[in-house]
Amino acid sequence: MKKLTLLFLIGSFSMLFSQRKELDAKLVTWENDTVNVKLRVVTNMFWPDLLNELSLNEKLTKINATGKTEKVRATTVKSLLFTDFKNNERRFENILPGRSRLYEVIYDGKIKWYRDYYPHGYDGSVQMTDIFVNEEGKRENVGLFNSMKKKLAIITAAQPSLAPDIEQMKVDREGVLSILKKYEEL
Repeated sequence: MKKLTLLFLIGSFSMLFSQRKELDAKLVTWENDTVNVKLRVVTNMFWPDLLNELSLNEKLTKINATGKTEKVRATTVKSLLFTDFKNNERRFENILPGRSRLYEVIYDGKIKWYRDYYPHGYDGSVQMTDIFVNEEGKRENVGLFNSMKKKLAIITAAQPSLAPDIEQMKVDREGVLSILKKYEEL
């Protein structure tokens, strides 16, 4: 029994450290300084190319030239650009100056689509909220208990011709992007 417990502890300990990876990123500060950095991020234990976005939310772990780690607060970061482990270009921005949080930019046009990642209060899993901001600065948050279609209808109210398209759209990334692109054309 002692050997089994020891084996379990050693296995758990090694898995704990195998979840961290490094990626190259471009960090832009509020003073518009662009810095190429290497970031330490957390990945999924079973799918090592699946990035845990919570490791980029409020504090970034930067690895300097000597290999030592430094913490960078999100309040000092204006934007963060990198290619994830699935070769997708991703951009995170601090949309509220002075706030210690980075939001992923999903779409940048007349209506901006951001995604906020936060930990679940019970188990720490990654939860997300979508945020739409129109050209007047009006914000609509799409959370767990409200409808993406209703929020899109509100944020695109300036173009009522989109209402039938919104009602018939499939609620996924491509469906929302098609509505936002149609809004750009009108």
